[in-house]
Formats: sequence, C-alpha cells, structure tokens
Amino acid sequence: MNGRFAELEREGRIEAISAGRAEVERLHVIVARDIATAEELQERNRDWSLAIAYNAILQACVALMAAYGYRARGERQHATIVQFARTALPENERELDRVDRLRRRRHRTVYDVAGQVSASEVEDALRLSRQIIPSLQDAALRILKGE
Repeated sequence: MNGRFAELEREGRIEAISAGRAEVERLHVIVARDIATAEELQERNRDWSLAIAYNAILQACVALMAAYGYRARGERQHATIVQFARTALPENERELDRVDRLRRRRHRTVYDVAGQVSASEVEDALRLSRQIIPSLQDAALRILKGE
C-alpha cells in the first residue's frame, strides 16, 4: 500500500494491479487518438468533441494510476481517477479541479441534454487537455523509471 493513496485504497475505490510500461504506452496512444478526434470534431459536433477531450485527459489519468500500480474500482470511477491524479500531482491541483468540472459537464452532455455545449466550452476543454496531459504523461513515465 502506497501511503499517499491509502485512503482511496481503504475506501475500496482503488486496487493494486500489475501494470507496466506497455500498458501505460497503450493508454498514451489512446490519449493521442482522442485529442486528434476531439480537434477534428470541434466544429462538427461540440458535444462529442468535449466528451472526447475529457476522455483523453481521463485516459492520461488512468495511465498515471497504472504507472503507480493501481486502477479504479467500484462506483464513480471517473471521480476516483481524477481524485487519484489530484493526490499524485498536487502541483496540478488547479488544472485537476478544472478536469473535475469538465467531468461533470461531460456527464450532463452525454447522459442528460444534447446540443448544449458552446464553442468556447470545447475550446476550454481542448486547452485544458493540452495543459494537463503532458504533466500526467511525464509523471507516469517518471514513475516507471523509478524517479
């Protein structure tokens, strides 16, 4: 048990797994695919562009978890994944707070009301993804290197 993540583990929100560089790199390929797709859809379908930009960030967070040897479990996994990233990277708290707000916006967009995402919301989501993803990916790779 990693002391930093002990509370999430005690609450049953995360569990230890065996994951290595190949898994992290596989997830990083998904991140790159999703960013490119979100940018392609930016003008044609703002709802899905926002959702896919969010998914890119989420997968970068999942890769960070895998680098530490964890995965989310139980209910509210997306919230757990973002909380894990916030715990792992306290220096990125402000951006991860924005990711959490994006998580909630994406949920409403996908499940509740279609066609409500503005062009500026999509631009913000893409800008956020460009800000936070490199930090998440760099941190995951540092963990794998043992730094």
